[in-house]
Amino acid sequence: MRVWKGIFLPQFPSRGWPVKTKVFIDIDGTITDGAPEGETGYFEHALQAELVRRHKLSRQAAMDMLLAAEEKASGKDPFYALQYLPLKVSKAALWRETLKRQRRKVFPYPDAVWLVKALRRKGFDLYLLTNNTANRALSKMVRAGLATTRGSRYFKGIYGADVTGCRKNSPAFYRRVFKLGKFNPKQAVMIGDDPFCDQEIPCKLGVKNVILVNRRQKERVVKKGSVFRVNSLRFGWKIVEEILRW
Repeated sequence: MRVWKGIFLPQFPSRGWPVKTKVFIDIDGTITDGAPEGETGYFEHALQAELVRRHKLSRQAAMDMLLAAEEKASGKDPFYALQYLPLKVSKAALWRETLKRQRRKVFPYPDAVWLVKALRRKGFDLYLLTNNTANRALSKMVRAGLATTRGSRYFKGIYGADVTGCRKNSPAFYRRVFKLGKFNPKQAVMIGDDPFCDQEIPCKLGVKNVILVNRRQKERVVKKGSVFRVNSLRFGWKIVEEILRW
């Protein structure tokens, strides 16, 4: 894994990124879904179980210890919190346990996986925009078959709350993304499922085209201005093909 300015970059070689338009993609509700993680996630659940097993702590005491360690860690990332815990757990073991839990709890959307692969084949730069940390985001992409624990051949970068310092429901999140990546919002497309975080905020900041997926929507495609609401991201490819003819 290579890191530049706090942004995860894929380790796998690519054949170039020839298309100028950047495609920003949300994760939760867009690419994957599943049981809510709450304030903690699957990495924490895995470490909590180890603390309970090895130190005979109650589940609450183990979680309190873990969250205190995360407060000291960079980006509140459980991988970095390991150094503050009385555990000798390798990162590889933590990944294995986390992914085992996610196989039962996290489910990828086939239409989203299909669209990601189709866009990448055409050479588009794909970036994940998420409230997840880089490792949490990567773990969900592993579950979706779009990454390994070493990296992803599909995504050029991940911009999460640990990189931006704020969440997607704040305009500051997008401003930080545009600044860090030197992106022109007018040459970007946002794909997500949240009308506020994935449409309203980025549009106010200059993103011209948005694709919102609502898989319970009856109509295949509903267009309002430059916002396309679809009930499957398989229709997203044709939309992208049209709106990206600059």
